[in-house]
Amino acid sequence: MEGHVSPSTEVKPTPIIKDKWELSIRRATEVVKEMVKNGIDPHKLSAVGYGDSKPLYTWKQPILMQRNNRVEVYILLGKPKELGG
Repeated sequence: MEGHVSPSTEVKPTPIIKDKWELSIRRATEVVKEMVKNGIDPHKLSAVGYGDSKPLYTWKQPILMQRNNRVEVYILLGKPKELGG
């Protein structure tokens, strides 16, 4: 999971979240926690935060800036294991 925050997002510091980096990591880890609750092996998941360093949109239109607040989920596919050993 990759957590992201819009460059236009203002983060008001709390005891848990001090800046955009921590907010982006928190977003990604919350998605990981939800997936683990739903049966996904936690060893197959990882979370990283990018703060506002990788926006999808740089135009100053509010709807586009909101879309920068996101978690991206990447699924890595491997070769299937052979059946029967």
